[in-house]
Amino acid sequence: MSEKYIEGFLLCDTVGVLTSKSAARLVRSVLGNVNCDIGTHFHNDRGMADKNTVTAVESGANIVSGTFGGIGERAGNADLCKVLLSLKKNGVASDKINYSALRQLKKTVYRLGGSRPAKPYSARAFWHESGIHVHALLKDRLSYNSFLPEKYDRTNRFFFGKFSGVSGYRYLLGEKYSDRQLSVIRDRIKELAQEEGKSYSEEEARNLAKEVIRNQKEVAVASVIT
Repeated sequence: MSEKYIEGFLLCDTVGVLTSKSAARLVRSVLGNVNCDIGTHFHNDRGMADKNTVTAVESGANIVSGTFGGIGERAGNADLCKVLLSLKKNGVASDKINYSALRQLKKTVYRLGGSRPAKPYSARAFWHESGIHVHALLKDRLSYNSFLPEKYDRTNRFFFGKFSGVSGYRYLLGEKYSDRQLSVIRDRIKELAQEEGKSYSEEEARNLAKEVIRNQKEVAVASVIT
């Protein structure tokens, strides 16, 4: 084998288009051409993230990127609890894992504020928050969607919170505010989202933006007076 220059290589199925067969074929193909660890980061848009991850590990991948409870944008990521239990059932187990605690761990993640992912193919699975996703989707609606429902309307497909960026607020609010004001709005709504453990609809975000700017003006006036 040649000298190892890369420690690990992560295969990403960002919009969940792989099947079990194609996931296995992809892992084996990469393993045949590199000398490093192979990992997976699979999304669940078509409901295949867990099964594909298990198949990938059985095909030679030895790093798994996922979340407890499958939390994540749209239909979420591979659910580490389900993946680990499935691997154990299939004879791939570790004495370092307390398998009996996984289900309770999942419940704890949800209780502490981890949002349950949308069901694959549901209307909610086409909503986006991440700034980089929204920025791309405003230019190409298929950039972070592997497919679209028969009836698709961009309106109310975005929501706003700790992952939102300026591009999303520019789309939401138009040219009414400067880039500096949009940055202030983004930062304040991000703070509120983290404090309240939630994200906001477009209407809620518009109202919050007006409040942020109003408060900013009041502070500016008070500073002049004092």
